[in-house]
Amino acid sequence: GLSMLAQSGSFFFASLLVRRLMKIYGANRLVGPGLIAIALGSLGTLTLLIWPPSFLHVMIPVATYSFGIAFVMPAMSTAALAPFGKAAGAAASIYPDGDGPCDGHTWGADGGCVAGHGDIDPVIGCNGLCCIFGLPSIGPRSANRLA
Repeated sequence: GLSMLAQSGSFFFASLLVRRLMKIYGANRLVGPGLIAIALGSLGTLTLLIWPPSFLHVMIPVATYSFGIAFVMPAMSTAALAPFGKAAGAAASIYPDGDGPCDGHTWGADGGCVAGHGDIDPVIGCNGLCCIFGLPSIGPRSANRLA
């Protein structure tokens, strides 16, 4: 229970920071630093495949990953929901439903939590990076165009 404060506390602190930074830089310019934090968190979780897990070995990469997500979410949510126009509120209510169960089932098929953190989480982070850089139609420039 207390260990989860590292993840949720990191996300909460980053969201407060993002709130202030968005007034200065805008949401799209915060995607880069967020992706760097997600990449660092992904690399940190890869080490679970080499060394045995410990509290800090698991929670520091998870907290770093969560910190980066708070930086990426405003621009990506805008880009994902912009095509829905008047139905964006309804679309936002189902927006996160596919990710959690998909990750959980993949972790189970992969052999459990340690293996899932070690190889599935970095793949999800890499997928996010590839989508941002490989598909410019859903990247930060698109959110700028649609907002």
